[in-house]
Amino acid sequence: MAELWFYTNEGKQMDGVSIKELKRLVGDGVLKPTDMVWKEGMPRWIRASSIKELFPDPASDLDRFFTGAGESANKDASGESHVSTGKSTASPSPAPAKPAQTREAEPEPEPRERKRRRSSSANDDNGRRSHADGGGTSSMGIIIALVLGGGVLLVALVVGVIILIFAFQPPANVPNNNQRDGLVKNDDVKIIPGQDPAPFTLTLQGRGQDSRMVNLRRGATYQISVRSQWQGGGRPDVDLFVFNRFGAMLGADTSIGPDSNLTLIPRDDGQHRIEVRNLDAFIRVQATVTIQVTKDAPGAKNDKPPEVKEPPLPAGVLEGANVTDTPKSIFRGRTQEMRFRVKGGHAAKITATVLEPTANPGITVSVVRANGVVVVNPTGPARSVTVNFNLPATEIVTVRINNVSQRSTRCSVSYNVSP
Repeated sequence: MAELWFYTNEGKQMDGVSIKELKRLVGDGVLKPTDMVWKEGMPRWIRASSIKELFPDPASDLDRFFTGAGESANKDASGESHVSTGKSTASPSPAPAKPAQTREAEPEPEPRERKRRRSSSANDDNGRRSHADGGGTSSMGIIIALVLGGGVLLVALVVGVIILIFAFQPPANVPNNNQRDGLVKNDDVKIIPGQDPAPFTLTLQGRGQDSRMVNLRRGATYQISVRSQWQGGGRPDVDLFVFNRFGAMLGADTSIGPDSNLTLIPRDDGQHRIEVRNLDAFIRVQATVTIQVTKDAPGAKNDKPPEVKEPPLPAGVLEGANVTDTPKSIFRGRTQEMRFRVKGGHAAKITATVLEPTANPGITVSVVRANGVVVVNPTGPARSVTVNFNLPATEIVTVRINNVSQRSTRCSVSYNVSP
């Protein structure tokens, strides 16, 4: 049985025909050189122009990528074996007249196809040569880039370390405050009035920290102290740190204890950050920070500002330090209020004690500011309750004594709210 050849016509695959029928289609102009043909045993479809049995013309070089396949097809089609040496040595069979006329009628597709094929081959060869030639140069460039990049990174690292060393180096005239031994106490220094930043209070939860920005003058000597207040047992550890506006630490007191002291001489004018840290995990602390000038900067004027007089004390308001009783008995479940004018920055202390010895212990004490903000939450119940607090400015507060026992009682109140 004759072998069947499959072909395409205008992009459509047609049914298989014999080689004789295929030649007839060439003669009729149905099968063109640019159409594709295939038979069983061929690895892929090839152009009809590659089959010399159909188109015995040198134009078969158009499909030089399929030369081997074309020769194999020629061998199968003609039944003759040829030795390939780059060009076929077999005499092409005479071409029918009609196929010659067909090629004269359509001469242009073959040159265009030849041009396209040759251009693609040339580009592939050039690409392969460029890749082979540039391989060594590319590898050398990568090595040089890595060496240069490593050098730049090393230089940047050294410069960064030098900057950090100078930024965090404490000034020569600032004492080491990691230990409290040898520090000047607040009671022993001379205070320059009118030039101190206002004191402030920070509330620190367990393991908490907070800070405040203050203005300090270059060359002046400051005494910075932290006084802590807390409720319940235990003893918290509170530390003090001072940073300049660039974030560099100028001094610190990290000794163990609830209070801190630090003597500082700033190197720059302007904003400085005062930071307080509570190292205890379970105790809530109210830390009052006081900043006092002990020695002014060289050349600074020490003009004492005019003394600010306190307004007259309103009726029913207490100040200073004394002991008094509640104006009347406090019925069970009731609250009695007392008002005090507390000096700003002063460590205020108020103690309320039940007078009747037979009364069941049961009072609580709380402190509220004039704007309704609670300074000290209800403390107790107990027979004697003491509260400590500090306000940044002088103001009048209300102390509430609540009787939670089972009978009426009177209380003795000891207070120290201003010098």
